[in-house]
Amino acid sequence: MWMATTDTTVTLAGSHNIPADYLELWRAFPIDTPLPIGRVFANCEELWVENESDYAREAPQAIEHARRANRAWAFAVLPLQSKGKAIAAIVFSYQGEHRFTADEKTFVRALARSCEQALDRARLFQMEAEARKAAEAAAAQKDEFLAMLGHELRNPLFAISTAMQVIQLREPFLNRELTVVDRQVAHLTHIVTGLVDVTRLTQGSITLRREPVDFAESLASAIDIARPLIEGRQHELVLRVPKNIVLDADRHRLAQVLANLLTNAAKYTASGGRIELSVDELDGGRVQISVRDNGRGIQASLLPHLFKPLVQGQRPLDRSDGGLGIGLTLVKLLVDLHGATIEVASDGVDMGSTFTLRWPRPSRHEHAGLPMEQEPQTPLRVLITDDNEDAANMLSEIVRACVRP
Repeated sequence: MWMATTDTTVTLAGSHNIPADYLELWRAFPIDTPLPIGRVFANCEELWVENESDYAREAPQAIEHARRANRAWAFAVLPLQSKGKAIAAIVFSYQGEHRFTADEKTFVRALARSCEQALDRARLFQMEAEARKAAEAAAAQKDEFLAMLGHELRNPLFAISTAMQVIQLREPFLNRELTVVDRQVAHLTHIVTGLVDVTRLTQGSITLRREPVDFAESLASAIDIARPLIEGRQHELVLRVPKNIVLDADRHRLAQVLANLLTNAAKYTASGGRIELSVDELDGGRVQISVRDNGRGIQASLLPHLFKPLVQGQRPLDRSDGGLGIGLTLVKLLVDLHGATIEVASDGVDMGSTFTLRWPRPSRHEHAGLPMEQEPQTPLRVLITDDNEDAANMLSEIVRACVRP
């Protein structure tokens, strides 16, 4: 069998029971060769040679070579096509003369069609594999770029944010302009932190510090993060949480998941809406956490893709909600990393939405007692290191302000 490896070249792809020295002259040749193979590729025509006379007429360029090798035999050449174009040709040789019957031609053609279909599937599989490999390489390059971008943005933002904290410590009553700067820096920092976290999670560079965590403590941290948006939209936040709920989690990442869900609900609910967070204990050592809102809801076509990066529901033209569409992606990645699950449901546009988490509880021996915070018995020395000198200096000022009598 010969394959059209390029638009101009035909190459031997495989053979069976043919001497290697006989094939040496025919391993590769131009696709427009006057040999019978060239005509088959050019016109997608079959060629049937039954004796030496036919051989000399159809392949005068090869007859002497065949005679010297004692192989001036009958043969059949059939094209293997894809989309109306010959992509290969298969040759069946017969020892000596051979007269092809109608039944035999039918069989050989059916065999060629089977080879044609198998070859077409193999080519499609190879194209798919190459496309997948290229997509994976592009995704890895994108993740690397986003990680670098997040790092480069976070360094100066951290220095600016820390400087604002120093100003707040020194001047508790900020003027209006500084208040705007502080609020916008906090917003940018939240976006960049989310971007960095997503890239680190996709690259597998985040390690959880899992322990028995008081759910109420993480929820309080989450509400503190989401409160400005919830209060700014004048939403009603309803909590239905039993006491003494303990989860197996990284306390900071759990708070991050809850904060992102509350912030998402606040963003996509019109002013004066209702957000409800409820917790139910399940059998099997799990807890169900639900975040419901009566906001814009989610169209059915978007539900399967909601946790993918950069996917967002319908946004107002002024994009006053802000964000890059990575908050729910980060939630899904963190939930999966904890061995928990998350589902989303909505009856449609303007029908609200519900996000449901099922989170593992610690085993009984882990749940025996939560770690207690202990005050240090001796003064601490603090060493601050940072590759951004401004950030290190500003953080030093905050530490000094906190420890001054």
